[in-house]
Amino acid sequence: MEHQDRLYRISGSRDILFGKRIQDAVQFSSSLNSLLGGLDKASEDLSKRLEVATTNNVAEFRSLQITSLQTQSDGIMLDGVSSSYDDVLAYSAYLHNSGVYKDVKIVRLETSGSVASGASQDSPSSVVVFQIKTFTQTFSQSTKDSKSQVTQKQ
Repeated sequence: MEHQDRLYRISGSRDILFGKRIQDAVQFSSSLNSLLGGLDKASEDLSKRLEVATTNNVAEFRSLQITSLQTQSDGIMLDGVSSSYDDVLAYSAYLHNSGVYKDVKIVRLETSGSVASGASQDSPSSVVVFQIKTFTQTFSQSTKDSKSQVTQKQ
């Protein structure tokens, strides 16, 4: 009888241990699925921000050329050249008004190249070199902001 009791206790302990391992595996699987969902969302957000930043279909920005694009933890740093200050300012406003970024700052804006004496800053012989920093806004923040604006208007 003592032997049967011992086997019964061992069997019960094994069942408890097995149940615990299954529970741990289910929790791990759930955590992993949550992380993968977050990565999918982050990837979609980044794709949208890059799509907006590198748009080539807007006629106003045809003189702009992005020469470097660096993703950073808080946004995107864009380096580029243009034939016009106005185009760089319009592009910066476009990024800001897109609703994809929390904020947009022109970090550097200068003329490079030979400019004839008396020529304007937008002279065809000069090149405008710029650097723009965008700051990330998650789309869930954008949705919350939109909802609060609608609520405030009502």
